Amino acid sequence: MAIKRKIKRTHLVVGEGPAELTMLRAIQSIYKCSTSYKIKFESANGGSPVDIVKYAKNVMKYHSYDICTVLIDSDIAFCNATIKIINENNLNIIKSEPICLEGFLLQLMNVKVVAGWDATKCKASIEKNYKAPYKFRDIKYYEPIFQKLKMDGHMHDILERILIEVFEQKTE
Repeated sequence: MAIKRKIKRTHLVVGEGPAELTMLRAIQSIYKCSTSYKIKFESANGGSPVDIVKYAKNVMKYHSYDICTVLIDSDIAFCNATIKIINENNLNIIKSEPICLEGFLLQLMNVKVVAGWDATKCKASIEKNYKAPYKFRDIKYYEPIFQKLKMDGHMHDILERILIEVFEQKTE
């Protein structure tokens, strides 16, 4: 008699760069996330929005992932080609707001993101205020942020979307 194995669905999560991947791993660890599918994190290693969604599309198609979510900065508007790739490939998009991942982290840490700032100013502010090494590439720099948010019961819109869409976690 043949052994029946349950096939787990697969979810590709593409971050714009390595900092997004490290943050996602920290969220997964701190919120004790387990899912009904296998999650694979990939970094697009920067570029324009169209480069990032093309990368996600290619990895998704080549490895036959069931679902793909892309965590991307919001400082550059999507061109028509980007929107077309997103729609044709059914990519889930989560934009880091305001501006970029660092702007999102500053908001989580209750540091004001000033109108008119760009990604460079957000990165400089996070390094100054948080004394974090460039790009937050070590999970230990995210842990205090998310531990505090979890203890305080604070839920930011983007964090809530990540928990629900990436990690299937119900938020209350």
